[in-house]
Amino acid sequence: MIEVDKIYFRQRQRNRLHETVAVAIESVAEASGLRKRDIADKLEMHPSQISRWLSGPANWTIDTVSDLLYAVGAELEFKVVFFR
Repeated sequence: MIEVDKIYFRQRQRNRLHETVAVAIESVAEASGLRKRDIADKLEMHPSQISRWLSGPANWTIDTVSDLLYAVGAELEFKVVFFR
């Protein structure tokens, strides 16, 4: 049971992180016309890598999240919420 809970929690965190970052990038894109190619150019990467990162929740590293947010001029705010 504990293993199932741990796996569920990990995936939930991946989903929440992906949604938060993707929504932020979409918001900037709509407001300014930013394209995945622009993000890729800023990060000196191929646009297909940006597409892969944004296509769905993945096992992103902190560096991946940092790079994506850096490219759009943003950063995360952190808050820990304890289980009740």
